[in-house]
Amino acid sequence: AASAQQAAPPPIIVDSVTVEGNERVAESSILVQIPFAAGDTITREDIQGAQQALWGLGQFSDIRVEAVGGVGIAPVVITFVVEERPLVRRVIFRGLERASTGMVRDSSGLADGTPLNPQSVLEAREVILSELSNQGIPFARVEDRLEPVEGSSNVVDLFIEVEEGNRVAVKQIVVEGNEAISDEDILGALGPGSEGFWWFQ
Repeated sequence: AASAQQAAPPPIIVDSVTVEGNERVAESSILVQIPFAAGDTITREDIQGAQQALWGLGQFSDIRVEAVGGVGIAPVVITFVVEERPLVRRVIFRGLERASTGMVRDSSGLADGTPLNPQSVLEAREVILSELSNQGIPFARVEDRLEPVEGSSNVVDLFIEVEEGNRVAVKQIVVEGNEAISDEDILGALGPGSEGFWWFQ
């Protein structure tokens, strides 16, 4: 027990807590997520917990913690260095005709006036491709790009650009080699028919 106590890291006395790198997010909105302040005695776990709370805001693409001082029992200046995600002013769809943009927004979480979430952009792409494939358009292309908003710092417009292409039309399906199973049973198992991937002409 004595050796375990000797190995334990010494507590950290907080001199002050500062924030760097924020432009759009107010410092007060960041500090309110940090459960300690000047004069408190904390541990490394407390710092990690504060870092996780900041990640939970969904506003940052990077969060670093820097500590200065702390020689002996001297207090430590703790700085949270953040990198903000761009703010998406508008989500603009181009070329999407056979799927609802509202459905894509609802399914992916993309919304105007929110921080850029790369995962939501990926989900929007998958939703578009899936919906078009269900309508017999399996070879669509979806690309995204960001365009900075002039006169604003770290604010962008998000463009989702779609090349739908043509529906796949199947003129005829020929079944060969079947003996125990009828042609009709095999064709019926291929898919949902004219409302799905296969489009007949």
